[in-house]
Formats: sequence, structure tokens, C-alpha cells
Amino acid sequence: MMRSSGVVRRQMRPFYNLPSKSEHGRRMTGFLTPYRHWMWKQNELWRNVHEAQFEHLRKVYKRQWLESFRVNADEYIYKYSITKAAQLAQWEHEMQGQERKRRESQQLAQGRQALKKKHLDLLREFHERQFFYWYERASERLQYMTHIHYISQASIQEHIDRELEKYTVGSKAPYPLNFAGQMPMLEDRDGNIAQVPANLMKSHATENPDGGTAMYEPPESTAIAEEKLLQMMASAQEEELRLRPEDSDAWSESMDDMDRNESVRQDSRKVARSMEETDEDRAVSRRAYIDRGKTGSKTIFRRPRLDEDGATLPSAGGATPMKRRKTKTDRMHALQEQQDAAVAKATAKALKDGDSAASTTKRGEIAENRGRFRDRMITPSLETLQQSPEMMAQNKPGGRVRTHHLMEKVYGIGKYKKSGGGDEDA
Repeated sequence: MMRSSGVVRRQMRPFYNLPSKSEHGRRMTGFLTPYRHWMWKQNELWRNVHEAQFEHLRKVYKRQWLESFRVNADEYIYKYSITKAAQLAQWEHEMQGQERKRRESQQLAQGRQALKKKHLDLLREFHERQFFYWYERASERLQYMTHIHYISQASIQEHIDRELEKYTVGSKAPYPLNFAGQMPMLEDRDGNIAQVPANLMKSHATENPDGGTAMYEPPESTAIAEEKLLQMMASAQEEELRLRPEDSDAWSESMDDMDRNESVRQDSRKVARSMEETDEDRAVSRRAYIDRGKTGSKTIFRRPRLDEDGATLPSAGGATPMKRRKTKTDRMHALQEQQDAAVAKATAKALKDGDSAASTTKRGEIAENRGRFRDRMITPSLETLQQSPEMMAQNKPGGRVRTHHLMEKVYGIGKYKKSGGGDEDA
């Protein structure tokens, strides 16, 4: 019968050593009874037997272990030498491959250098030819110089006077720049400064505040003349960088010759295809050529289209091309078209000539505008500007173009925003 788990019976330990009778010291002395002593002696003897046995086994096992270690080591060394040889062979193979690759790339580089040298020779030849043409033209121009009539010492004074006349106030000559390409100050007959160009006006006014000088407005055609002069000055400086037709002809001719030589050399090596082609090959390739347009399954049967009187239409063969499906690019083109239209419409509002450029430009091209944008722009007059205060505010030198209020008006941004800025109801 099971006991309840809470009750554990006290273990009785048989102590055979005798209790001492003294009340004050240890209760148990370490005294062994003769029987315990005998028992202990038996244990000792048995243990000695074991010890001897184990000592013997230990020696045996040690010897066995050493022997097996030797055997295993031999095997390991054998395997390792095989593996090592294989590894070395593989490395050598890789090295050979790398060496081969290196040689190839070296040869390629040498070939490239040779080709580059050849091209540079061609280029040098071309430039020599260029120089020859240039030299011819230059010598021609030097001969023209005999036709230039220089101003003689006698007539130099009236020439200078005539030049200076250009810069008096009333003169109509459309030539407002002086010989250094600057806008000069204009003088009256007595040599006092009467008119000052706009870009010099500020500094002139600060230097002599009492002077009664006016701002200089050029006559109508001055802008064009000024531009022409600047063009002349610029083009006098620059070298001619164009490739003239005779030069490009020479170049392309020599290139063509090279190509022709090359292709002749190639053709001398080749055998005509028809010589090495059998009749079966020919039949197959002919069939393939005839059927080249047909795609899809041959099992799809399309009913022929019929007229009202039942005759087959002439086009009802396999030759009818499929209608082209709409692709992604078509969508893109449509989108681009409508974007172009929107841009053109917006641009036409602000330009004098309207959408003249936009109408000639095809889709996807970039409209090419000649002349300054500023001249084509519809510039609002001062009255127009004065009608709206925000345009006047933008018209100042540091003015910023503000558009956010327009966005607010159109899209109703911040319509319900509280005017106080805080939460009044909180």
C-alpha cells in the first residue's frame, strides 16, 4: 500500500562505531569494530586487484593507440600527397590559362597600337592636306592686300574729324560704338559731354552730380548695327573651324579606297556560296525565303472575305498583312502630342508672332527659335503693370515672382483656415 507523499520515514543508518558515554564531547567516536575492520580490509584487497588490472590495460591501450596512430598517419600522408599533387597540377593548369590570356591580351594591345598608328598617319596626312588648302587661300588673301587703300598721311586729319563727327549729339549714323567696341559718351559741338549711355549713367552721375547730361537713346536700327559689328569683331578673331567640302571629299575618298582594297582582299579569299551549297540546301533556303513573312500556326484557317456576288476578294490570300496593333509607343506619342499642344498654347499667349514656330515643328522635334526671346515677347506696358499692385511689386529690381496666392485661389488651399492662427475653441 502506498504511503501518503508527505510522510517520509527516517532513514536508519547502521553505525557500528561505538557511542561514547561522555555527555560533553562527541557522541560518536571513530572506533571500528572488528567486523568493520575486516570488511574494510576486504575492500582494500579487492581494490588492489583492480588497480593492477587497470595498470596493465592502460599500458596495452597506450601501445595500441600509438600503433593505430602510426597506421593512420601513413594513410593520411599517402592521401595528402595525392591531393597535394592534384592541387599543384590544377594550379599549374590555371597559371597556364592565365599566361595564355595574358599573351592574347598583349597581342590585342599591340594590334590596337598598330591600328592607332595607322589612323594617326591618315589623320596627319589629312591635316597636311588641310594645311595646303589653307596656305593657298592665305597666300591668295595676301595678294588681295595690295587692293587695300590705306589712309595717307595728308588726309589723316579729316579722317579723324569725320570719325569724331559720329559721336556728336544729332548724328544719325547707326554706329554707336567707338573703335574699342565701347559705348562712348556723346559730346556737343563745344566738346562738353551731353549724352551718356545707360550703362555708364550711374557712375557718371555720381562723379559729376551738377552736369546736365541726358540718357542716350540710340536711333532705331542701332541694335542691329551693334550686333553686326560685334559679329564682325568676333569673326575676325576666330579661326575657321569648318571642314570645307573639298577636304571632306579627300578624306572620304581615301577612306573609300581603303575599304575597297580591304573588300577586294576579302573577296579573293572567299568561295562563292553557291559553289559549296547542295541542291537540297538550296531548296530549303528558297522555301525559307518564300515563307519568311508567315508567322503563327499554319493550322489556323481564315475564311476568305467574299463580295456581295460571292466572288473572293483579290486580297484574300496569305499575303494580307496584319493590322498593326497599338503599342506603348503610340500611347507615348499621343501623350507627347498633347503636351506639345499645351506648351505651344501657353507659349503663344506670351509671344508677338504667336504659334508660328509651333505650327511648323513636327512632333518630337525641338522648336528652333531664331533671334532673341526678349524681342519676340509681349512686354506689358507700364499702364498694364500699374493696373495690378502685385505686378507692380514684382516689377522692382529685387522683385520676386509670387504665384502661391493664385494657387490658393484656384485650388482653394487654406480656405477654412482660422484667421487667428491658434485654436480659439480650445
